[in-house]
Amino acid sequence: MKRREFFGAAAAASAALPGYLRSERSPGGLGGQVEKKEESLGGVPLNVLRSDFKKDLDEYAGFFLSHGIDFERGGFMCSLDHDGTLVDTNKFHWFQGRGVWIFSHLYLHFGRNPRYLDVARQTCDFMLRHFPEDKDKMRWATVVARDGTVVQGYSNDPFGCYFGIEGMFELSAAAGDERLFAEALDLYLRHNRFVRDPGHVFMTYAPGTRGFNMEMADLEIATQVLRRKDIPEVRRIADECLAAIMDRFYDPELKLFNELLDGNLNRIPGQRTQANPGHGVEVMWMVMDEALRRGDTALFDRAKDRVLDLLEIGWDHIYGGMVYGINVGQGCFEWPAVKPAGMTVEFREHGEVNYVKSQWSVSEVLIATLMAYEQGRHEWAARYFSQAKAVSDKKLSLRPHGYPLHLLFTDRVFTYQPHTMRKDNYHYMRAVMHCLAIFDRLMAKAGQDTKRAGNPQTS
Repeated sequence: MKRREFFGAAAAASAALPGYLRSERSPGGLGGQVEKKEESLGGVPLNVLRSDFKKDLDEYAGFFLSHGIDFERGGFMCSLDHDGTLVDTNKFHWFQGRGVWIFSHLYLHFGRNPRYLDVARQTCDFMLRHFPEDKDKMRWATVVARDGTVVQGYSNDPFGCYFGIEGMFELSAAAGDERLFAEALDLYLRHNRFVRDPGHVFMTYAPGTRGFNMEMADLEIATQVLRRKDIPEVRRIADECLAAIMDRFYDPELKLFNELLDGNLNRIPGQRTQANPGHGVEVMWMVMDEALRRGDTALFDRAKDRVLDLLEIGWDHIYGGMVYGINVGQGCFEWPAVKPAGMTVEFREHGEVNYVKSQWSVSEVLIATLMAYEQGRHEWAARYFSQAKAVSDKKLSLRPHGYPLHLLFTDRVFTYQPHTMRKDNYHYMRAVMHCLAIFDRLMAKAGQDTKRAGNPQTS
């Protein structure tokens, strides 16, 4: 694609959030005439795919409205079994900001249902009132009771605050609340400095180390903010995150991303060979998104190419789905127990590959591959998108068992678990909303091409 075409496409897409790249296709044929067939992915027409995803979105939103939201006090209760039974009324910090973002985005882009906005507002109010434990709001409680009483305090986990900030920004856009935007911006800039202070310890990381996940969170928030307002300090954060992600966390020989580096962004002895390919795919679509915001074709292509590498390495080509981890060349490696957030179940694996499967990683593949397909109609992108959707529909879906939604975590062969204690209010709903926006642009583009084919004089 020529530079001029790229920038024109990116500008046109910016009106539809998120602003993924539009792809131009040559009309071809005599006198510009083409025989236009309905565009499809994996043999499935785009309108059918769109209908499937919209059905899923409605199902998820309805499930949480019926079972997982505290309408009396505010907040999300995601400790739910497959049938919606509330297993635990406690509220986990990650799920509050995530829920605010999801329902704010639903309101903004899917019908402006006032109930969605009310959910986001009420949750945000509850979150800001009960989770921050210090006056600077850097340290958030991990779990609070239904009434907001702290059950588990701050546990060196910065992501309650990260997701809270992301939700605040999206709610400020949905509600047109400039005061909330300013509050979120102040918190975001201070939190960025907080997590980069080598004197602070996060998660189970050694002091002075830098986590790939924190670069991801800062970049994802920066892109959303910069779409709405050009703020130099936020641009600086985005630049720093991109440099760290693309040039330091990435290992060009292994074609994988490390999850942890030292304070100088150098590799930690003994950890170079370890990676989570699904996490890499997630971060790469966020880099692609930022590249589109900037109009940077080279950056987009670098990230897109790394998505393909990660899929070829990390996709389970026998059973489907993304593997949870790889430790290259370490056939006897004993993996730490996988303990999904908000759940008590554990998964234990040994060997070079950790074959635990997750719905969130399949969700990230859907976004990344559809973005790549929209940009270049790449065969590999269509193929992996179709495979990811098949895993979601046929192996993770709970509909064959009589329940809505999906399994969140399972083993390599997708063994059904008759009960659970967590439902996800973020990853799959986010993926569906991103994909629906792309389907709409692809279908609109196909309609424009059809009109041009029928009337070559149309400019």
